[in-house]
Amino acid sequence: MQDETVSLNILHTKRQRYKLATAHTLVKDLKWILLYLKVLGLLPIFKITHTYQMAMPNNRSCAALYTHATHVFGFLLIISYIYIVCSPTANSVIFIYGEMDNATTAFQILLSITCYAIVFWKSANKAQPFLAIINQLLSVDQELQQYPRAPAALENKCDFYKGYLLMLLAHISTFWSMKWMNSRECNSSMICFCIFFIYLYMHAVINAYVVFVAILLHLLTMRFRYLNSFIEIYAAKRNAVSCAGVSTQCGDGTWAGCGGERTAEDVDFVVFSQDMIFFYRLHNHLLVIFETLNDYVHIALLVFIGYFLYGSTIAVYYFYFAAILRDDIQIISVIWCALFLCLHVPTAAVLMRKSDAAAKEANATSCHLARIYGRGLDQQKLIDKFLTKSIKQNIKFTAYGFFVINKSTLFKICSAITTYLVILIQFRQLEDSRAQNSKHRATDEL
Repeated sequence: MQDETVSLNILHTKRQRYKLATAHTLVKDLKWILLYLKVLGLLPIFKITHTYQMAMPNNRSCAALYTHATHVFGFLLIISYIYIVCSPTANSVIFIYGEMDNATTAFQILLSITCYAIVFWKSANKAQPFLAIINQLLSVDQELQQYPRAPAALENKCDFYKGYLLMLLAHISTFWSMKWMNSRECNSSMICFCIFFIYLYMHAVINAYVVFVAILLHLLTMRFRYLNSFIEIYAAKRNAVSCAGVSTQCGDGTWAGCGGERTAEDVDFVVFSQDMIFFYRLHNHLLVIFETLNDYVHIALLVFIGYFLYGSTIAVYYFYFAAILRDDIQIISVIWCALFLCLHVPTAAVLMRKSDAAAKEANATSCHLARIYGRGLDQQKLIDKFLTKSIKQNIKFTAYGFFVINKSTLFKICSAITTYLVILIQFRQLEDSRAQNSKHRATDEL
């Protein structure tokens, strides 16, 4: 009994050394990405109303008006970009290659516009649900950290996103340098400026959205991991201590906290039931957040992965012909494609890595619960019920149900790029052979 009291005191002392995860600490940990998303209009300028609660701004406040203005500005950019691409000026700025290369470029532009439109529409339409997801995570934090037998305080550990923000800023700076290099070759400086600005703005929105989804998945992963470590510590303690050390016996022979005279086994079952219900409830709550997040972003992620797949294929295609036909490919196009890969490959990789980690931690909970020793048939039945339920669950993060987003998705994308690249090269060679045959016929006729 004394050993149990000392161990609990040690746990609470350790927990006090850490700062509790609250709405204030979460905003502090994510301040740069939140600022970035608010400036772009992907998130509303919310306010903290409680230690574990955030709220939307007033509809008539300046913050809400700014968010609505950014939404209008974003959709005006879509109309402007479509107008520029369809105008005759695009033939001298964008469509400057052969017939097949111009077709692939047009399809890539169509995918980029579609991806940006869906991401922006989802952000504008799902701003309040996104905030609800964050509030649900905070409610889980409150339950986890305020539970009497909880270990040390929860930590977010999400500094990884700062590297992706720096990468995005470097991408923007390099593109503006390219704009200055290409200004001499452009017939209309205003058109070139609009093309570069809209292109950068669209990719800033798309990649910031994907990084934010990866951050939410990381926060879910940390909470699943915290719960699993809690269960692991609980299982180790329970398997080590005796039944008499679980509860406190009073001087009259009764057991404190049981509402009367009960045996040690009865008290142990009450405490065990409370702990198991706590574990099950929080695990189910985290699974609901996981599925809700997937429902909000699956369409946007499907279009993003499709755009990433096609854009990466075109980039590798230009690299190939830059090495074979050095005179026919402009160096500015090669740099453009290199920047595309440098930005989108790490962004897609972090999304797949974080979704894979969240799914693995969610599935690992049943393995940790299976190690808890149940004293008696009733306690073992509680464990078996959760294990039976977890076997039927298929926890995965998908792109609108078409495929699972995990670490293996990047390998599948590389395989698809290789296959489509071979098709593009064959079509390009066929186009070159037709052009060469027509040139020979013209020469023979002369």
